[in-house]
Amino acid sequence: MSALIKTYLKQIAAIAARGDQATEFSYRTPIETLLKNTVAELAEATASDNAAEILQEPSRTQHIGAPDFRITARSGGIIGYVECKKPDANLRAATTKAQIARYRALSSNIMLTDSWRWHLLRNGKPIKEVTLGENPSQNTQTEFTELLRIFFTAQVEKIGDAKLLAEALAGRCVILSRGLKTHENDSTQFRLHGLFESFKTALDANLKFPAFADTFAQTLVYCLLLAKLKAPLSSKLDLYNINRHIPANFALIREIALFM
Repeated sequence: MSALIKTYLKQIAAIAARGDQATEFSYRTPIETLLKNTVAELAEATASDNAAEILQEPSRTQHIGAPDFRITARSGGIIGYVECKKPDANLRAATTKAQIARYRALSSNIMLTDSWRWHLLRNGKPIKEVTLGENPSQNTQTEFTELLRIFFTAQVEKIGDAKLLAEALAGRCVILSRGLKTHENDSTQFRLHGLFESFKTALDANLKFPAFADTFAQTLVYCLLLAKLKAPLSSKLDLYNINRHIPANFALIREIALFM
């Protein structure tokens, strides 16, 4: 890990040297490289072929946001998320913001970083923090390696009863609904507003966009649940194949699922 850390620090130091030309997004590539190389080293060290997969989220919705990196097991379960802040951001303050509360609806395993400082949260509470300097001591490197190991080896969260399932689905509905509501006055979202008009025609001519967003979000989450229940255990669902696993007699649900 020592070589990985040194390479990473060299890369972010070079970005920092650009001054005002560097943005929060400038640091994403070295962070992603570090995360992927760490996963590879952990897999090699444990002789495991079930390494985590790292996806940098391609889009972020204003006022809602999405964690910058999603970490999943190859089985499809979510291990956790990494959220990147601009250098010198107040990470401690960020742990109390509503944004982190929204992330907790997705996973209890969250990493915050401003590229130099790394904070690991479990259930919204900090459990380990490491600050890297340009020349960290061997002890600091060891602590940082351990922080990454703890994060990546977190167990995929499983849902064992109806109450937990309802809470998990509700959290995702809220996040999706908030995202939809940000497009209320977005004239470029032709399909979304066309669907809104269809809902008004079919359900209620006086339907308001916020209520539509709530209803639509609940329906989309139900689509995912229904597809998961009907798909073979070995199938890995994504937004492109979900519709094939929704029974034909759920015609309206299948039609709405096509929106995704």
